[in-house]
Amino acid sequence: MNPRFMILVGTAGVLAIVMAVKLSQPAPATPDDHWQMFAEDPPDPEHGIPLCERELPGEEPDEQPEFDIQVAVNATSGKNRLDFWITEAHGYYVEAFSVVFWYKETPDMELDDAPLQVREYFESYLPANDTLKDCLDIVPAELRHVGGGLGTTENWGAEVLWYCRARLENPDSFPVLIQAGDCE
Repeated sequence: MNPRFMILVGTAGVLAIVMAVKLSQPAPATPDDHWQMFAEDPPDPEHGIPLCERELPGEEPDEQPEFDIQVAVNATSGKNRLDFWITEAHGYYVEAFSVVFWYKETPDMELDDAPLQVREYFESYLPANDTLKDCLDIVPAELRHVGGGLGTTENWGAEVLWYCRARLENPDSFPVLIQAGDCE
């Protein structure tokens, strides 16, 4: 047999295998695919619709909710974790929150001057006349802006930027939520 023919057949076989493997793999995600998951509210697993679009009976309050949020560095979790507690001054039921956490180099540092700001959406609810406890794990890459560590509780501030909606009282049944993390 002709050696050139053998090389040609061998090369064609290798190309066929490479193309078959490449075609069997899913297409890589584009940047638009990644951000699309943030474009809509996460679905309520019980009803299959976004939490903020599901029916929520009850009376809407006349006044806007007023939030108090306390933050503490959790040094016992073994992670870069911030624990936080949200209360509402009027005792309203409130659901779905967007919260900004910021690192304060000095006790009076405001959000706009902070070297690190972390904005996070929480698919959760605050029962009427109660406190919502949750947590946030800060990835090490974010902490490089502040020397690599969480610092102390005094180094952190937080503010509720947005909420979905509020009611004067708790609904008859609370929404079923998928817990993404373990804050214990």
